[in-house]
Amino acid sequence: MKKTIIILLLTIVFLISPNSLKADTFLNQVPKKVNYQLPYPGVLPDNPIYFFKNIRDKILLFITEKGRDKADRLLLYSDKKISMSRELMKKGKVKLSLKTAISAEEDFNKLITEIQDNQITDPEFTSKVKLSSDKHKEVIIQLITDSQLPETNDLVKTLLKLTEKNLQEVTKI
Repeated sequence: MKKTIIILLLTIVFLISPNSLKADTFLNQVPKKVNYQLPYPGVLPDNPIYFFKNIRDKILLFITEKGRDKADRLLLYSDKKISMSRELMKKGKVKLSLKTAISAEEDFNKLITEIQDNQITDPEFTSKVKLSSDKHKEVIIQLITDSQLPETNDLVKTLLKLTEKNLQEVTKI
């Protein structure tokens, strides 16, 4: 009986094409534990001095040379922000958590663009980026679940749209 159920489930999984998956199936996925260590988030966006940290980060990003250095910095910023969003959700700051996750995904999108524009092909780095992408997905599924907001919520829709776009783009690097 168990074998029959497993075979039936596997058949269904293989029959569904990735293009036919929608946001609701994305959220219904059981997040797999990804072995990727997110950096310590540092000062969170709910702290008054976060404004200065944000300005510093933008200046550092602006003066960083294009290519691998800029990609490394964007990966760090994106990972820090997704880590921040997780900490904010633990504090019960749902809206700020989702906004921070959106910012993390926007930075991740800039990272993908930087990799593509500068043709960064270092297998170690691209592997790290793919792992980071999987970790972001894991955290975002948990954030949306913890938020208890419907998929029709504007923040949730924006976050899902960005995440799905990044997941598709990261497969191309």
